[in-house]
Amino acid sequence: MDDYPLTVTEEHGARGDLAQHLPAIHAAMASAAADVWSAPPFELTIVLSGDLAASIADREAGFTPERLGGGTVGGKTIPVQRDYSVAEMFVGAPAGDDFNHLEWIHTVLHEYGHVILGRLRAAAGTRPPYPTRDQTLPEITAIWAYEAADEYRCELLSDHLMKALQQSGALSSPDPSVTINLELLMHDRYRSTLADLLNSVVHPGWADLVDSHLDGDIHIVDMFNQLVAETGYVLKVLAYADALERTAGRGRILDHFLDHPGVELYLGSAWNPIVELLENTSFIPPLSDFADVDTRLQELGQGIVDMWGKLGVTGYLTAWNTLKVDAESPIR
Repeated sequence: MDDYPLTVTEEHGARGDLAQHLPAIHAAMASAAADVWSAPPFELTIVLSGDLAASIADREAGFTPERLGGGTVGGKTIPVQRDYSVAEMFVGAPAGDDFNHLEWIHTVLHEYGHVILGRLRAAAGTRPPYPTRDQTLPEITAIWAYEAADEYRCELLSDHLMKALQQSGALSSPDPSVTINLELLMHDRYRSTLADLLNSVVHPGWADLVDSHLDGDIHIVDMFNQLVAETGYVLKVLAYADALERTAGRGRILDHFLDHPGVELYLGSAWNPIVELLENTSFIPPLSDFADVDTRLQELGQGIVDMWGKLGVTGYLTAWNTLKVDAESPIR
């Protein structure tokens, strides 16, 4: 569609047989962007890369592909304009016999979700403005709430579209009798990753991190930055895992970890209200509903602030608009 122009480029030795699949996918996504979600026009460049980390690092200083708990990123969307009217989607396309075509399709569809959501959030007026001062704790956690929610939504979008592509004959699996979905691709990957993170990072890790500051072993700024970064990533893993559980009809991921102290003390009260909202609204709300849903979603970031409070971490803006973080003994 003319309002949603697509450019495809290849770099760092990307596979040459993948670009041909993108125009048809883009045409379907552009049609849905206009007719289903009423997303304003955008220009998209898809970069197929044989070395995804190098391609992203060329544009984004400090990028690392490794993720907490193991694994590496397979795709990333970067807004060239903050309102996503111009965006770049980076998708790994390495040469080699271990390339998984279905996982590649999943990554492309997932990243399309980020383009649509970014454009809708900007058009709805709910994307926070570029910060000109230190952010408050609720401002930080509002972003973590919607970023985790977006991962959940993008996984559901991919699952839905993979099934539709299979039904139309545009996508096939090695076994035609098997439905192409998230469960086929991911198995129990997210559940095992979450189990590792709960034990290695969340509990007793977060409480130990705060105590290490109280013992004088780490500066409070470094402690807080680590807590913030780890919180954001754990929430995204929860989002991936809960999307998979939903598409597989297995309830919620934290139901499998109710006895874990990291869930009982911290994560349950922070994440459950977010996933409940996601379960009871359109997985990608149209523009007419987006502002209402997104405002409620960002307000639920307060649950993350409360979780940090249980860990003994609080903060406020000083008269000079700088964030002052305090810490006391965490609840264990």
